[in-house]
Amino acid sequence: MAIDIVREPRISLSEAARREHVAPSTIWRWVMRGVLVPGRKERVRLESLTVRGRRYSTVPALDRFRAETVVADADPRPRALTSRRRLAIARRQARHSGL
Repeated sequence: MAIDIVREPRISLSEAARREHVAPSTIWRWVMRGVLVPGRKERVRLESLTVRGRRYSTVPALDRFRAETVVADADPRPRALTSRRRLAIARRQARHSGL
């Protein structure tokens, strides 16, 4: 769905980054390259528009992007721990047990 420039008030990409709690470069990446979503052939991009050389998005566009990029966890089994993660867990347990 495209941005409805009449009904959706625009926000700067900096404001979008603040709303999403990510770096502005992340928002730029979402706009320019998009993100890969498992099960989809195409990347999902954040909708944006350019006005007088400045790029904007909208809150509804952010909501649509978030909805399209959420992947339901089809496999509820826990993932295997890496050796680095196992070592970190063992160190933390040893520290808390007073060893």
